[in-house]
Amino acid sequence: MKQYRTLLGYEMKKICCRKSTWITIAALVFAFLASVALTWGMSYTHVVEVQENSTGQVKSREWHDTYAKRKARERKNGIFWSGRKIDDNLLADIYNGYRKAEETADKTGDDELFTREMERFSLLEGTLDAVSGTSELLPQLYDAQGPDRLTAEKLYAIRDAAAEKHRASFGLTEGEESYWQEKEKSLAKPFTYQYAEGFCQMISMNGIYMVVMFATFLLAVVVSRIFAEEHQRGLDQIILCSRFGRGQLYFVKVLAGILFAFFAVFIMAGIITAVTFICYGTEGFSAAVQLIAGWYSYPLTVGQILLVMLGLCLISVLFTSIFIMVVSEKFRSSMAGMAAAVLTVGVARIIVIPREFRVMSQIWNYFPMNLLKIDQGFLDVRLVNIFGVKLTSWQFAPILYLILGGILVLLGRRCYCRHQVQGR
Repeated sequence: MKQYRTLLGYEMKKICCRKSTWITIAALVFAFLASVALTWGMSYTHVVEVQENSTGQVKSREWHDTYAKRKARERKNGIFWSGRKIDDNLLADIYNGYRKAEETADKTGDDELFTREMERFSLLEGTLDAVSGTSELLPQLYDAQGPDRLTAEKLYAIRDAAAEKHRASFGLTEGEESYWQEKEKSLAKPFTYQYAEGFCQMISMNGIYMVVMFATFLLAVVVSRIFAEEHQRGLDQIILCSRFGRGQLYFVKVLAGILFAFFAVFIMAGIITAVTFICYGTEGFSAAVQLIAGWYSYPLTVGQILLVMLGLCLISVLFTSIFIMVVSEKFRSSMAGMAAAVLTVGVARIIVIPREFRVMSQIWNYFPMNLLKIDQGFLDVRLVNIFGVKLTSWQFAPILYLILGGILVLLGRRCYCRHQVQGR
């Protein structure tokens, strides 16, 4: 064990003493913070037309706003409505609030005031669209009278139909359809609205997805050199003929790459999570996922999804680290490992395989960069059946990554131990 600790300490020291390691970390952190600063510093100009009561003339009025102020108002409004059931009482309050704001605007001729008043309902409108799966309900909410008014019964009927249509688009088997119908029965209806913008940002492509992408770029620069630099500097002649050169050293190097992957996730996830919650708030851990993806039938909250995604993020980054190390050892080049990582990220971001090609599409969605897209891989309704146990994509992925990671470690060891130093 003593030689393991000595070798591991030496490998970690080599990683930490490279300037490229800290320059890459600093560059990625700066890129993220700069993007946040640019977003929150954006300003908007709103133009509204105001009719003067005295002359009847219509004049344009401009008023300025910033992203930061708008998000602050949204948070205040969202917290105000949090805890309300999405039922007939809430729909009636939205309708009455709209009518009151409209009457005030008609009396004063101040359309800016009307716009401000309607901001109180903007998050609720977005939630209704997400729950129902359509944006065509708002006219029924605001404009219709009598029997055509939007009711909670209509809302949930439309939502149930949208969920069935969504599942049908995947071509599910009878067993899969039965599974989701059982999950549908366990949903607590009516849903309860909660402001959860911070958690929604974290499970979107601005959160955990960004952690995986940044961590992959960092690993591509750092761990690709763990094995490759021996060949590039000609040190393999000495190392591979030493006492622990072909056996213990391989696993020590793999462990060093895994430990650095832990560090990469800790740094990136810590910074992105802290900044996101500072900007958008920490409210809404128990908000149902159906508030942002009404068609999904599993009883999950956005807080639970974030915890699951963090676990998947860690396991997928560990798998990515092993993949980069094995590729760089196979081709005796750090550039090969870097290219493989960057190419995988780029292709996964660009290409989407249609769900009509069930097997290929389902496999493609298990790539880490696709699995952590909330609307693509994570909420994929196709299941994996293992000895009669049906698993969702986010339940099966950790098993898959651990198995593939183990296979890659064994393949990498085979390449490493069979390597023969050639004449240079």
